[in-house]
Amino acid sequence: MKKAKQTDVWFFVGHSIGVTLLAIHTLEAAYFGLSTNERGRCFLVINGDKTQLYLDLIDQYPHITIIMLSRGSMPDLVRLLARTVGRRQVVLHPLSFGLVHPLHALLTRAITCLHPRSRSVVLGERSWYNWFWFSDILPQKLDQSIFMSMEEAVKHCGIKVTARRPQLLHAATTVHPSLAKVGKPYIVVHPFAANPIRSLPKVRWQDLFDFITNTYPGYQLIISGGPADREAALAFIRPNYKNVFFTEDIITTFLPKIGLIDHAALYLGVDTGPTHLAAHLGVPTIVVGNNSNPCWLPTYNPEVTVLMHLEHCTCTSDKGGDCRETIDGNVYYRCMIEITQEEIKQNIISKLS
Repeated sequence: MKKAKQTDVWFFVGHSIGVTLLAIHTLEAAYFGLSTNERGRCFLVINGDKTQLYLDLIDQYPHITIIMLSRGSMPDLVRLLARTVGRRQVVLHPLSFGLVHPLHALLTRAITCLHPRSRSVVLGERSWYNWFWFSDILPQKLDQSIFMSMEEAVKHCGIKVTARRPQLLHAATTVHPSLAKVGKPYIVVHPFAANPIRSLPKVRWQDLFDFITNTYPGYQLIISGGPADREAALAFIRPNYKNVFFTEDIITTFLPKIGLIDHAALYLGVDTGPTHLAAHLGVPTIVVGNNSNPCWLPTYNPEVTVLMHLEHCTCTSDKGGDCRETIDGNVYYRCMIEITQEEIKQNIISKLS
């Protein structure tokens, strides 16, 4: 019987938790969509030097190899490309916005040119640039979850997509000793965004913290954020609060933070990396969302509640439109500001009932 040709799958990614999860999701969908004897290697390609976040996360997936593109990695990359001869290559670029980096485009051509059944798929405009570098161009569906769009890209390459999602194996198998201090059921709230426009005014978060600590005294409250958020997080913790912590005071490394989110009774946050972690882990999740980039909202998980008001929102899914509102000198997305406190509180009650 003729031996099946193996297929390697490549995914080019940027620097963020959300995009890393997208890469894992897509590579998993492709890898397990292939028959056992067709499964080749999976590669996650990123720019820059070694980043511990990527290494820790991808270490949980032995069939995925991370490639750090830097000047020092070029000899290793050339040797790897030499090993692709005779093997089918599938290269995927999400490209929710912008152009593929020229180096990524050149590398894509090098990967796919030596095998006639290889494909390179990009989500983007049918421009001369994309036609020159890639074999297949799929339209950007900016109002559809980019996770679903990448599943469509995998199907376009003739690979049957599985229902499997990243399991973040560390969270499922390991409980870090530092989590022992979190003894009660707990709620994780992530109010911080890289750009403050994608959050709510501080006074509204304070009101929600008051509500949670008064309504659910049997729960601990954990304010999620990174080292740069410490001052703002500690300012939220009133003297009369009991059992309220900042994540950095419990755990400081990335993988145990996954475990922290995984064991939460509820996660409430804005559209940011930890919110995608919660959605993938299947934690009951409430997202204070916005319409400026809806393809990144975690609508791929039907158990997630995304709050967003579009009635007076003129923001379009391609980041256009006048969709901002200024409050006390700070700018916020209108579709977020119009979400009422009562609406958020009622969803908290519903998730915890």
